[in-house]
Amino acid sequence: LQSMVGLDVDRITITVAGVMAP
Repeated sequence: LQSMVGLDVDRITITVAGVMAP
C-alpha cells in the first residue's frame, strides 16, 4: 500500500511540475 501511495505522490509531483513548467 505504501508503495502505491508513493507512486501516487510521484505522479502528483510530476503533474504539478508539468503544470508549473512554462
